[in-house]
Formats: sequence, structure tokens, C-alpha cells
Amino acid sequence: MAGPFSNVRLGPDVTSTSADAYVGYLADGNISAFSLMHHSGIGGAPKYGVVSQQPIVGNIRDSLSRSSSPRSAPDEAEVGRYRSFLSNGVSVELAATENAGMISYQFPRDSQAHVVVDLTHFLPSSRGFGTGQQYVNGTFSVAVDGQGNPSYTGSATYNNGWNLGPYISAVDSTPQLPVTLLERLQSSHSLFGEQKIRKALFSPFAERNITSRIGVSWISPTKACEFVDEQMPDGSTIKSFADAAKERWNSQVLSKLKAHTDNPKVRELLYSNLYGMHLMPTNRTGENPLWQSSERYYDDIVTFWDTFRCTTPLIQVLQPRAYEEQIRSLIDIWRHDGYMPDGRSSNFNGRTQGGSNADNVLADAYVKGVTGGVDWKDGYQAIVKDAEVTPPNAHPDPFAPESSTAEGRGALPDWLKLGFVSTDYTRSVTRAVEYSVNDFALHQVAKGLGRVDDAAKYLNRSRNWRNQWKPQATARGFSGFLVPRHKNGCFVDHDPLQCYGCY
Repeated sequence: MAGPFSNVRLGPDVTSTSADAYVGYLADGNISAFSLMHHSGIGGAPKYGVVSQQPIVGNIRDSLSRSSSPRSAPDEAEVGRYRSFLSNGVSVELAATENAGMISYQFPRDSQAHVVVDLTHFLPSSRGFGTGQQYVNGTFSVAVDGQGNPSYTGSATYNNGWNLGPYISAVDSTPQLPVTLLERLQSSHSLFGEQKIRKALFSPFAERNITSRIGVSWISPTKACEFVDEQMPDGSTIKSFADAAKERWNSQVLSKLKAHTDNPKVRELLYSNLYGMHLMPTNRTGENPLWQSSERYYDDIVTFWDTFRCTTPLIQVLQPRAYEEQIRSLIDIWRHDGYMPDGRSSNFNGRTQGGSNADNVLADAYVKGVTGGVDWKDGYQAIVKDAEVTPPNAHPDPFAPESSTAEGRGALPDWLKLGFVSTDYTRSVTRAVEYSVNDFALHQVAKGLGRVDDAAKYLNRSRNWRNQWKPQATARGFSGFLVPRHKNGCFVDHDPLQCYGCY
């Protein structure tokens, strides 16, 4: 990556029969492509792995067939630079800017060299949970300049993935590939009916060293081309981008903490995790296809139910400006989408795991005195929306079809009426505990804003976790556990060590 919170995360996509490649990379398996869009840190089902290229050597009998290659040596990685070595003899080197990627291919001598551009490529899921991505449709066009150098532009729509959200792919363009183009289309059956498999086969190469520049935009092909021209002008090199990325990461992130230890493992652990926690969310300011706003825009929030208690508060310390921007972005998402996200990707809220934990993020910022340009009046209303309005179940979750897991609090009807979450809802105990924390967060903001009645109301509601407490429940010599309850108020008779999904 070029720097913290960048839009482009360029890397290999690896296929394996034993594991899903949630972030594209796996230590073992075949490399199926190199793509510009990836997540970091998700589970459940992969997301992205789009805007891709794949080098191929030799005769190609069917340019529409899937092409993958084992590695001939381990990948090499450093800040700002990545390199893979394929068993077909091709070495691939990667670097990126905020909105563009550079892929440099070195093909073996005396070989037929090709590059495949595949709009239908994405990170698949083999788990069979119904959350795998699907290619819906796409467009592809090619132009040739006065020197005979072709470039391509295209866009594609995908559906599903980790957060069950549809999205239009980042639109891509690669100017000045010195090759001849062969484009073929073939029908392929999908969940959306007969669709076109759209690929482009660039071949044959006369040169052994080929560099491709690819721009990414959520707005238009024209803007993707502009990113290439602005961020990767003629004469740019992998080394120049790697050097710029190192300088940026060192100055903006890695220099913020000093490791006073001679243990290299501790230093490696510290700085690797410091790097990792700055990969997301994605700063897509100016790249929001849904609405125009004067606020900054952040996407790929994965996920507040994990980060509100750890990395998100640390970002406030290390990156106070970006932190304030992210708080303001959450409120702006509420203004336009109706709810703040617990998780968000591809400009689509989802998923939630228990509560509405953007509430906790805002409350933490409020009690720490984050002001700047934050509109706390709107921020308060955004949290109240989570606490009082049940979200529509527009995209039923196959794991929890009874209520929305895209945003807000799906089990709110029970919470408001019964004071606990019944077994009518999945993960009932988890939801009850998180709703209690969410209501306490709202209490804190209400108190600070002088809303006395609201502060008392939500403090009282924050104690509802006690209604899930069963003193008589025992396990391993201990008594008293949080236990699921039926809607009639009766506790479920079960072993706390075997909760069967209530947590």
C-alpha cells in the first residue's frame, strides 16, 4: 500500500482446496491473479479480489479458462513493494499509489508471453454458506493510440461477499501495454441468469519485461484513467513508488511509536501490527458513488464490534486528524444511509454481530473531548436512531434471517418491550450484552449534552443485561451465568458451556 487507509491494496489472489483466501494471500496454494482490491482482517467470506491481471506463458487453447500458477519460491514483501515468483518462470513485482497500481512482469526467454484481464475474477468462497461473491455483469472496451499501444477500460458489478452487499467494481484502465489484443465473450450461467464472461487476452509480447499501470475508481473509467495519469505518470518505476511508500509509512505511522527493546521479534510484532491497523478503513473521499458531501468519506470498516475497544481508540492517539474524519464520516453515513455501520464495505452497511457499536465509537470520542468539526447534535441523533428504530430486514442474512444484521439493532423489538432479547433472535445473549453497552454509551453522550431525562432512561436500559442473568445456572463449580430466555420469560435449561448459538 502507498500509505495508511489507501484505496488500492494490490496483491496476489491465491486459490487453495483447504482454505478461503480472505485477503487474497495464502502461504500455500496457486496464484490465480494479481488484483488491486482487497480487505484485511475479515472472516465469513472473502470480499473483493477484483481489478485483476494474470501472466500466462505458452500456448493458450482456451483464453476463457481459469489460469493459475504455483509459486517457484516464497513471495518477498517489504513496505511499498511485493514480489512473486511463478512456476511458469514469470516474476511479478507490485507497487501502488492511493488509487492506482503498477505491475511489472519479467517473462522467461524464448516463451510465449500473455497477460489476461478478467472482469469475472474475484475472491471465491468454498464454505457453502451462501455468502460467496458473484459476478453480475460488466463492460469492457479497448482503444489504441497512434503508436499502436492499446489501453483498456471497464467496469463490473458484483454481489454478496462478506457483508452481503452488492457493489460496482472499481473501474480499471491500463494505458500503453505494448501488445496485441484478443477479446472473446462467452455465455456463462450464474445466479443472475445468462451472463457474459468478459476477458481480454493481451498477447504476444515482444518484450520480456512488461509494466502495466492500472487505475481504480468507484465513479467512472475516465476518473480511473485520470488517477493513472496523475499518480503514475510516464517514467514512473516500481522503486520510485516503493521509496515514496516507505517514506510515508515511516513519517506518518511507524515513527509514532518507539520500541525500547533489543528483541527483534518484539519489534517485528509491534511494527507489523502498527502497519496492519492502518490498512483500514479505506479513505474513499471523492470516490463515493452514492452521494456528494463536504465531509470526508471512509469505507471498508471491519469491524467496530472488534475494534471499538482497541485499535479505534489508538487511532485517536496516533492519527487524530484521520480519527476525527472517521467520526464525521460515520455521522454522514447516518445522514444519507439512515444508520451508522457496525461494519461496512463496498459502500454498503453490514454486517452486525451483536449490537450497534458505532455508538460506542462516538461515545468514546465524545467523552475524550473530540470536537473539531464534529456535529455532536447529529451524532447524538445517529446513536438514538440505533437505540429506538428497528432497521428493515432488506437483505436477510442466511445465518440470522429473522432480523436485519446489516445495521442498527435487529432484536430491538424484544429489547424495548421485554427488557431482554429472547430466543426468537439468534445470538440472543450476545445481543443483550452489546445492547446494554450501546445504551450506556448513549447515556454518556446524553449526560454530556445536558439531556437529563434521556441520560436517566438509557442508563436504566443499560442494566437490562441483568435480565439475562440466571443465578442458579452452574458450570465447573461456578454459579450465575448469562442465559438465553424464551419470550414468555422462562430461562432455557442448558449447560453454559454448550450455548448452541446464544452467544
